[in-house]
Amino acid sequence: MPEKKVILDVNAEVGFSNRVDYCVGTGRMGLALHQEYQEQLKLVQEYIGFEHIRGHGLFCDDMAICQEGEGGSPEYNYTYLDRVMDSYRRLGLKPFLELGFMPEKLASGSQTVFYWKGNTTPPASY
Repeated sequence: MPEKKVILDVNAEVGFSNRVDYCVGTGRMGLALHQEYQEQLKLVQEYIGFEHIRGHGLFCDDMAICQEGEGGSPEYNYTYLDRVMDSYRRLGLKPFLELGFMPEKLASGSQTVFYWKGNTTPPASY
């Protein structure tokens, strides 16, 4: 194999933009319901000033979006989701919403991932 060489001009200027301030990833949405998380996120935002935040587990059971109503029918409550989104917006963040994982009440099975058991099965009924 032929030898390859890279020759750099030490006097040349090259712009660098990897946009580390564009988006950060966070843990499950349920973590954002905790005061300590909010305080730490505010501190990090003050230092970095990123634009977007992406979390997962939007439909995990700790977000309490889907509950069982009378007769077993699903009832939906977006109170916790509203709290998380409002807290992100107060910090000037635009959220990327990842739709997952399946709420236990709607799941067709019990297959999970991670230590916090995110359900990966499709809905029992579409």
